[in-house]
Amino acid sequence: MVRLEAASRALRAAFPAAADPLAIAVTHLGGVTGLMLGLSVLYWLTDRRGTALVVAYAFGGYAVVLGLKWFFTLPRPPEAVWVIETSGYGFPSGHATAAAVVYGGIALEFDRVDSLARAAPLAGLAVLIALSRVVLGVHFLGDILAGLALGTALLVAFHYAADGRPAVAFGTAGVLGLAALSTTWGDGAVVPEVLGIVGACLGGAVATWDMDAIPRFGSRAEAVALVVAGLVFLVAVQAVGDAFTGLLAGVDDAVLVAGIVGMPWVVDRVWAVADERRAGSSA
Repeated sequence: MVRLEAASRALRAAFPAAADPLAIAVTHLGGVTGLMLGLSVLYWLTDRRGTALVVAYAFGGYAVVLGLKWFFTLPRPPEAVWVIETSGYGFPSGHATAAAVVYGGIALEFDRVDSLARAAPLAGLAVLIALSRVVLGVHFLGDILAGLALGTALLVAFHYAADGRPAVAFGTAGVLGLAALSTTWGDGAVVPEVLGIVGACLGGAVATWDMDAIPRFGSRAEAVALVVAGLVFLVAVQAVGDAFTGLLAGVDDAVLVAGIVGMPWVVDRVWAVADERRAGSSA
């Protein structure tokens, strides 16, 4: 399998070590934590349906990548060239796949693909995230090219299969998560990740079954309250997530995604009660 090892060495050599912090910052934009935070805020404040679709596509892509990594079992570059710590197999690149799926998904679901000026920054960011993995020494160039191609193909397939229905997209991603267990089963470190995908997709499918019932915020103050409450919720769920192990590994992820999707409804109810009390006290 062509992994372009010589080209990878040349790219790493051409990138000055002093710029490693920039590459690390860019690579975080394609990592699980960075994408979770960014997509959560995007969902709370902008197009809910479009963002929910992108989130589902991301989980589906993650499932496929894990399944393929443990199918091919191809190693990463030698640890001696790593700038950051990582784990798992190298092919295909998960960051490159996620970058193509997420940033390409934003362009697609937010109707930015009809304009080169609006689509190019997102495409450029996806490429930079992918290249950062080679610069940081944790992937070969062939890994990221495969990841970008895989992510693009998955994005197109998810888009047409879901047909604008987030619940269908989450359901499809969940099925891919179950399929990924066929290659990852037996690896105690990876199976919980796959079960987490399945749990997250279950929570997402239930929460997005009726997207029209999820309210919009009524003011900037309510929008700020929504983001603050949502971020507190994210931190709280992450803090207790380690308590769920074994076959329960996906429970916290199901709660996490369902909570992110349903947070606007929670904040809207609390805000309405607060408005009623203020109105009653001033009467």
